[in-house]
Amino acid sequence: MNPTQFDLIKFKSDLSKLRVLLILITAINLAYMIVVFGNAKLWLELYIKYNALWILIALQIMVAAIFIWFNWVRMPLKKEAKISNTFMLLFLGIFGMWLWFPNKADLKTLSKKINH
Repeated sequence: MNPTQFDLIKFKSDLSKLRVLLILITAINLAYMIVVFGNAKLWLELYIKYNALWILIALQIMVAAIFIWFNWVRMPLKKEAKISNTFMLLFLGIFGMWLWFPNKADLKTLSKKINH
């Protein structure tokens, strides 16, 4: 197995881990939104007693930092694309993370870039 093929396997593995992380943070946000709009009493208790909003914001910042790090360190893109992806990740939050995430066609082009 040559080193570029090993890097491609590791790259796809890292992307699958990021996908799991993104699904998790999306589920947490959806659950919080359901509580906010569904049960005001529970939401007030979570907000006042446990500072749930600040915990959620801290989680989102950590996940965004991981995605930005991955964008700059592991993605085989030009600097201009990395800059625009960073702005998308920062300003669009979870929506930006879903938009940024490469699909199968993008993975094929990225694997061609890595292998050549």
